[in-house]
Amino acid sequence: RITDPFIRNWLDMICFLLQGATTKDAPTTLMAYMLSDFYRDGVCLDFPVGGTESIIGALVRGVTKHRGCELMLNTHVDELLFGEGGGRCTGVRLKGGRTLRATKAVVSNADLWTTRKLVGEAAAPALAAELDQRIGRLERCESFLHLHVGLEASG
Repeated sequence: RITDPFIRNWLDMICFLLQGATTKDAPTTLMAYMLSDFYRDGVCLDFPVGGTESIIGALVRGVTKHRGCELMLNTHVDELLFGEGGGRCTGVRLKGGRTLRATKAVVSNADLWTTRKLVGEAAAPALAAELDQRIGRLERCESFLHLHVGLEASG
């Protein structure tokens, strides 16, 4: 049991940076594994050249290089649309009323609370209930970006 306030705060910070949780909520075995990796020779905690915007640019290029793939950034979604019985999200309704239908999937990049606002109770009751239950168990964090990225950096 760690009682030193400085070490406790440091561990909380590391847990938050690596897992988005405090030491109370982070899985101990996972944190031990990540901390052991963190202190191996040649490992560093760094930031991307160009800031986090460069990560978005790389993700956009990775998706749009494939034929038929399109991203609509800064596009306000008013509602997620569901098929019969609410089992699968089939599209979105944009601000202004335009509807986009998905051929394979709808991916939400919004946080849990925002995604829940897009799910109509009548359209997908089971999903709405599940999201409400998950929201009830979490404390909201106003701002957080968490990526686990492996890079081949030899060249």
